[in-house]
Amino acid sequence: MDECLACNSAIKTDEKQVKCVYCGNAYHMKCAGLSESRYNKIQKLNYYFCSTPCESSYENNKKMDELLATMKALQTSVDCINKKCEENGLNLKRSDDAMQNLSVSIRELSQSQSEIKCSVEEVKTSQMFISAQYEDIKSLHEEMKKDFASCCNKVDAHDNKITAIDKSIIDLKKRLRFAEQSGLKNEIVISGVPKELSLCEQTIVTKVAAAVGVQLFTTDIEKIQRIKNGMVLVEFCSSKVRNDILRARKGKSIFVDEIDFGNAVLPGNSRSSPNNKRYHSKVFINENLTRETRLILKEAKSLRATHGYKYVWCGKGNIYCKRDDSSEPHVIDSIEDLKKLRLSPKKA
Repeated sequence: MDECLACNSAIKTDEKQVKCVYCGNAYHMKCAGLSESRYNKIQKLNYYFCSTPCESSYENNKKMDELLATMKALQTSVDCINKKCEENGLNLKRSDDAMQNLSVSIRELSQSQSEIKCSVEEVKTSQMFISAQYEDIKSLHEEMKKDFASCCNKVDAHDNKITAIDKSIIDLKKRLRFAEQSGLKNEIVISGVPKELSLCEQTIVTKVAAAVGVQLFTTDIEKIQRIKNGMVLVEFCSSKVRNDILRARKGKSIFVDEIDFGNAVLPGNSRSSPNNKRYHSKVFINENLTRETRLILKEAKSLRATHGYKYVWCGKGNIYCKRDDSSEPHVIDSIEDLKKLRLSPKKA
């Protein structure tokens, strides 16, 4: 059975549900805020998005697929041109062989002057025929050389176009990631809160914010969503509140049993309790990152071991890395930027 991402409960077979076409997350019809008529329309079209970023990502992926199809068509054209070039090369070789054969024939004619004298008219006719053939082959040879040069120019032009398209794709990926990340600029993710905690999401967020020294009001929160494993996704009304919390939690370690959850905290949360290990766990407050940004951040962290980077971090959706305290930070916008850093020599 699927699990509703909004209420974290299983969706039974007889309950009406919808699934996001892009991310695959499932929701009860009511949890998704759908009317009966809207639900029937979605079931008929089989076309539902749980959020605007999902819909944008789905459309952008479609455009990316169309662009890749265009690139494949260009590659097919290049393959055809390469084949034509190979055929022209074979024709040039044949013409060169014919020229060599003619040269041999001319030398043989020169060596047998005595026989040529016996049949002057025949030799003249033969010489006229050979000269005509020689000029035709020479002319054909020149035309083939021109065709070959033209094909080379076309291949170079297609290579330049493919290079430009590759750069455009990289730029589009960066813009898409920035656009998706910009849509999450007011959001944070709180992880490490026990799933068993029987408090409403707004109270949990308020208590966690208070633990880092930030007072939240009801009007500060736009939307809260409880995700699997106790994670809480919070969208604030402004980026200022979100940035205040991220700045306040910097350099602090927050534990579950140190947060004032009141009577709602499960038994065994004290330091002296036998169950202390279960509830003395860290609570993490982080920016809400897109899937692409999370992937780049994960790959960037490997630079610590492989290339001696001391710091790798994420701020406002941007990923940075530094070798040490005195060096300038590198901005990592894409997987291609990571590849360039990996090609740089490892610091001793």
